Amino acid sequence: MCVELKNGRRFGAELDRRRHVSRWMVTLPVRRPVRRTLLVTRDMLDGEEFRRLRLWTLWGRLPRRESVAAAQLRA
Repeated sequence: MCVELKNGRRFGAELDRRRHVSRWMVTLPVRRPVRRTLLVTRDMLDGEEFRRLRLWTLWGRLPRRESVAAAQLRA
């Protein structure tokens, strides 16, 4: 995983399996290169980006671009 900090610094990181996801925040414990926990709150990203981060944290992958419900609504 690549982490980009607010100051623009990027580094490759290995995440721990323990994670916490709620409506308001996501915690991502980093194991390498340094042990730290990244805290991302809802107001740090736009709404869609935060939703995608929550899904990725819970599922380990992102959903397909088009949801089944959206496809059904158009039919």
